Amino acid sequence: MSGFRKLPFSPAAERAIRTAQELAAGAGVPEAEPVHLLLGVLLEEESRGPELLRQAGVDLSRLTARLMESLGLKEVDRSEPVPPSGRTMAVLRHARQAASAYPPELPGTEHLLRAVLRQLPEWHELLKSEGVPVEDLTRQSDLPADFDPDAPPIPLETPHEKRHGILKDVRLYVLIEPGGRWPAEELLARAAQGGAQAFQLRAKTLPDHEVLKLARTLAQASRKHGVLFIVNDRPDIALLAEADGVHVGQEDLPAAAVRSLVDEEAIIGVSTHSRTQAEQAAAEPIDYIGVGPVFPSRTKQFEQLAGLTLVSEVCPHVRVPAFAIGGIDETNIGRVLEAGARRVAVCGAIASADDPEKAAAALRKHLDRYWA
Repeated sequence: MSGFRKLPFSPAAERAIRTAQELAAGAGVPEAEPVHLLLGVLLEEESRGPELLRQAGVDLSRLTARLMESLGLKEVDRSEPVPPSGRTMAVLRHARQAASAYPPELPGTEHLLRAVLRQLPEWHELLKSEGVPVEDLTRQSDLPADFDPDAPPIPLETPHEKRHGILKDVRLYVLIEPGGRWPAEELLARAAQGGAQAFQLRAKTLPDHEVLKLARTLAQASRKHGVLFIVNDRPDIALLAEADGVHVGQEDLPAAAVRSLVDEEAIIGVSTHSRTQAEQAAAEPIDYIGVGPVFPSRTKQFEQLAGLTLVSEVCPHVRVPAFAIGGIDETNIGRVLEAGARRVAVCGAIASADDPEKAAAALRKHLDRYWA
């Protein structure tokens, strides 16, 4: 992807860019033009750009077919991609600067869509005939006042740097289970305001389409609040929702298999219940472990408890961030920290609280004393 790696985008936008390059290669042209990028965006049907078009009543399949036919293309050619044209690079700069107005947001397919439409006046008639609200999508209000399409790219952390930069400082990690006292999105927002830095969606009983819908909502909310969002057990949902990563248990897919399914920047966490499991997990291509269960939990039943002994054996010594988990709340977090943990993952302590923000702040107060 020559010329693009210096401009990090969301995973869906990265795929759209790659597809654009492959489409151009299949058409036998030397460079990927903005219209190829538009097609790349349309083919990322589950991302936010196409969702804007669906909300406007656009038939994505018909629009894609018309554009493919106009370009003489029958299918995506997965051959060696060609580089971007100057006009396409302008689109990418435009999308980057539009997204920069709302940090820490990475440019996504919605930013690419708005930017690419501005570069395609020759296609507006066709697009409008298919119901694309070109004027609405190309308004300038999403751009900084000093936007310069010819300016060099603004330096930006890669997704790996951004995610792992947050992870290394995460102290309080909150598990969200649908159907609790608080709506999931509100729980995330309140707990984040109280100091929680990472969230995991654990939705064992919902149908897949509902899990995906909720995961997308929480992924978007997490970007707004500058926190990490992880999906439990489901690398496929994590990918489609553009989550920061996935968490797996001892009976789920092996970490190496999960790494082969998700992008290389994704965070992978693993539950461990013994010193041996923790050591084995730390040797895998993962980014953090859960250590427990420490105490009986209000939200999950366990056959046996690992207890504080495991915390003292693992948390201070393992090479990756280790989160003590299981029944931890304000009444016992002091014992967990004295045993050697410096990070905790909780569910009921915040999800069942009268005020999730205050509950998170109280736990952070304990944690912060050990990080000082």
